[in-house]
Amino acid sequence: MSRRRTNQVIGAACAAAMLLLTAACSNGEPAPDKPDGKQPPNVAPKRTSYDPPRSFSRSRPVPLPEEAGNGKITLSGNIARPLPITLYRTTAYISAENYLLAVDTTTGKRLANVSPQLDPLNKPNEFSSDNPAEAPVISTVDANAQVIVPFLVRISGSGTTAGHNAVEITGVDAATAKRAWSTQITLPQWAENSYSRLTSTAVGAENDVAVIQVSNDEHAVTYAVNLTTHKVLWTKNFAASVVAGDTVVGIDNLDNTAQQQAKGVDLSTGNPRWTAEQVGYAASTSLAGPNLALFTGRDYGDGDDFAQLLDTHTGQVASSIQEGSSALSCTYDGKSVTVCYSSRGERAFGLDADSAKLRWQLPDRDNNRVAPDVSAVHNGILYGTTENGPILLNTQTGADINASPELAPVVVNGYAGIALEDEKNNVAAYRTTG
Repeated sequence: MSRRRTNQVIGAACAAAMLLLTAACSNGEPAPDKPDGKQPPNVAPKRTSYDPPRSFSRSRPVPLPEEAGNGKITLSGNIARPLPITLYRTTAYISAENYLLAVDTTTGKRLANVSPQLDPLNKPNEFSSDNPAEAPVISTVDANAQVIVPFLVRISGSGTTAGHNAVEITGVDAATAKRAWSTQITLPQWAENSYSRLTSTAVGAENDVAVIQVSNDEHAVTYAVNLTTHKVLWTKNFAASVVAGDTVVGIDNLDNTAQQQAKGVDLSTGNPRWTAEQVGYAASTSLAGPNLALFTGRDYGDGDDFAQLLDTHTGQVASSIQEGSSALSCTYDGKSVTVCYSSRGERAFGLDADSAKLRWQLPDRDNNRVAPDVSAVHNGILYGTTENGPILLNTQTGADINASPELAPVVVNGYAGIALEDEKNNVAAYRTTG
């Protein structure tokens, strides 16, 4: 992906001096140093990417808008649900129900507020500040990074034509935070008479195809959209939650009963590929690796918890996790390891992302090592905490990394880590320092 620059001449004085010095201002881009070595006022300092970062500065955290944490944080100061934040370079893209915010993680400046072109379907609730939105997805389209975000909207009627509910899918240029395109898809009839709140989610994107899910408490529908033509490729009545390579994985209810199975369909065509043997309820799927999906729930027969890592190509069980299968999460490290961990910090282990064979696990009582409370996994590093404070682990071996990160971010890239401010429970960005 190439980095775009938008150069602007700022003021008549700069125009006169244009042959000697061009002042650059853009989203997250540094301005050149002045001859005396000082930065111009109100310009973000030059940022260096450390990817993966091993340390963060706790001084001068940059508070993010309240939408970053609304409804996601408990009164005791724990992050109970994933934050609706995706990082792109020095910009934090924050999803809200009816708009997308772009915020500079260096200065806290709001760079853009992208709203749907049609009227939002769900109006703000004055009695609740909950933000049901999930993090947007970033995909490469024609060599440019785009942020993909869905909005629920209302298409007005005209004459004898009734109005109807729709999902508006919007692509935003990640470098400039400007809308690139939008398209609307009419929702099924059940979405017109929904007694429970509708939600929309960008599931993922691969090979110029984005997958969008819309659901309520009783129904779900999934759309695949070509990111070049913006046309719908297929529609399926199941709750997709994983895009892994050329396969889309989700949960399917059997004959409108409480029985649920994981199934995979082709990303380009929507044609069925496989259905998992396990039948459960309260089931879910999540991405666990380039070709792995985590399938969890309760067995429909005996009610016991189960957790399986499924091969997304075949639907076969690559690994069945027996102990501590409830409240389990698995995340790909971006290299070759899938890290699985319990939400309460009771257990953490690394599996080969291809074979699902165990590489390491904690706690390790023989060596007096405890399991960390995992906050994030990124580019070969596990971020988390123990009773000793923030820690880093090598995801390939599970070994401690000799560094003092000062922070356990929940979202991270080479420029910033996202975490709660001490004692304030506000979401903030902390710059990376090494």
